[in-house]
Amino acid sequence: MNTLSNESKFQDFALIVKYHGPTNTKGTRFSINSPYFKKTKYFSWDYSLNSTLDQVGKILIDNSIDVISYSELPNKYILTVKWDEGKKLFNI
Repeated sequence: MNTLSNESKFQDFALIVKYHGPTNTKGTRFSINSPYFKKTKYFSWDYSLNSTLDQVGKILIDNSIDVISYSELPNKYILTVKWDEGKKLFNI
């Protein structure tokens, strides 16, 4: 019988990054979503940076999170990060 928890089997997981344009009440934002933990964090746009990847890159660098890989899809990016580092982003 396997005594390891499901979490201990994972080494990395995906984050989904999406751009959210400005509305009448909120400025430009982007979100980082963890489908596994069913959590989403929203971040205000830093106008000193250019692209959505620059924006999320700054957040990940500030939190000492390394990106293993990423894919660009229409209207979103999928980033792969180390399990423990990704949990840190969502305060888990």
